[in-house]
Amino acid sequence: MAASPLMTEISEYINKNDQLGYSLFTFDTDISTLAKTIQDLSITKIVVDGKSLKNNSVVKVLYAILPKQIEITSLTDFYESLFGCIPLAEIEEEWSIREIAEQKSI
Repeated sequence: MAASPLMTEISEYINKNDQLGYSLFTFDTDISTLAKTIQDLSITKIVVDGKSLKNNSVVKVLYAILPKQIEITSLTDFYESLFGCIPLAEIEEEWSIREIAEQKSI
């Protein structure tokens, strides 16, 4: 996860609520070591911010670990699962279109 006000809020909440069962590891070093770090730390869930999803190197690493059954979720979706609401500061047009399309019945 990236450093941002949203990430700070999530970190503080998780640190105060051990019963959630999450341990945070912020990765901000060389992307080429990300896959090894995930394996070494037995990471089971990855939360990725929108900026990182636009980085081809990050996307390639995430794609490569898909067969390992590691859950990958967006920062906004993770926030919503924790707090039961959507962080308005993080909503982008793509998210709005996706949500509208999922709600549309045929």
